[in-house]
Amino acid sequence: MFLGQPQRENQHKKATFYQAAILPAFMFLCDLVIFFYFRARGGDKPVELD
Repeated sequence: MFLGQPQRENQHKKATFYQAAILPAFMFLCDLVIFFYFRARGGDKPVELD
């Protein structure tokens, strides 16, 4: 009767982990895009202030 309980609990733990990992993974990908975008433009350049 209770044989499926641990398997179901394990599935919920995995689903919760994947839900919690989506935002940091998305932020990491965005950071990589920004990094390579600025690197392709030549990096930071000094700005002359008047």
